[in-house]
Amino acid sequence: MLKHRGKRWMYYVFDAAVVVVLMLTCFYIYLMTYGEGMLRNRPEAMQVVSSTIITNAEGTEI
Repeated sequence: MLKHRGKRWMYYVFDAAVVVVLMLTCFYIYLMTYGEGMLRNRPEAMQVVSSTIITNAEGTEI
């Protein structure tokens, strides 16, 4: 009887791991799809921000 309880525990752990992996996979697919849609609908999100310009006290660029 002790062997059956040990095997059941292993099956529960395996089942839980499979469920977690499936949920993470679905979440990843959702994020990829959502991100792609956001970039398609908002192309300004992909614009590169200009770098900072540092000037000295006289106003000339360093």
